[in-house]
Amino acid sequence: MVAAFLLGGGLQRISGMGTGIVAGPILALSLGPVIGVLTTNTAAIATAAVLTISLRAHVDWGRVAMICGLGTIGIIAGVAVIHAVTSAWLEVLIAVLLLAGLALTSFRLGSHPARARSIDAASGFTGGLMNALVGMAGPILVMDSRITGWDHVRFAASLQPIFLVLNSVSVLAKLIPGLPPGSTLPPWWVIPVVIAAVLTGAAIGGRLAKRIPAHRARALAIVVATAGSISLLVKGLSALI
Repeated sequence: MVAAFLLGGGLQRISGMGTGIVAGPILALSLGPVIGVLTTNTAAIATAAVLTISLRAHVDWGRVAMICGLGTIGIIAGVAVIHAVTSAWLEVLIAVLLLAGLALTSFRLGSHPARARSIDAASGFTGGLMNALVGMAGPILVMDSRITGWDHVRFAASLQPIFLVLNSVSVLAKLIPGLPPGSTLPPWWVIPVVIAAVLTGAAIGGRLAKRIPAHRARALAIVVATAGSISLLVKGLSALI
């Protein structure tokens, strides 16, 4: 678990995303779909907070506000789904959404910058929904950046406050109404260990950022996440059969 967060934090510093993609499926597999994603949300807050401060000069704050506003609505919808389905079905749903999200990152689409506001609104809602369910809004936002021609440096920087807001809202939306029956929070020491791991990974990633191309870091994150997602899908289907 610690290794997943070290890797995720490092990849997020290099490519703009990584904590949710790498840690999400691994923790959903080891801690269960509800607590695993909640822990991922919590760790992502720490990574995004640090990177928001260091990359703030390149953030497109107007687009961040649009995406976060609609993302909050998507999160509420996602939490409703969590309370409505069983653990096994939730594992299958999370795995399918993770695999679909990872597949979306490989599409190459034409650029339509004039439609940025409407695309930001749609990706904000969908990203919020995905963030609540699987702890991973990144692939949806990658689609947004490719469709709108979002400059990569500004996009990678803007992801950080988006992740900060969406994960903070996700944690609050899950804890305030109470967790679904059968879900219990991990021991208190898990959260500080996880936060320390992602921050250490981000620090290491900062040193490696000039040596490792962003596309290679992102490819590694996708490979790790795909393996974890497939394992989670098999686990969920096995419980249903």
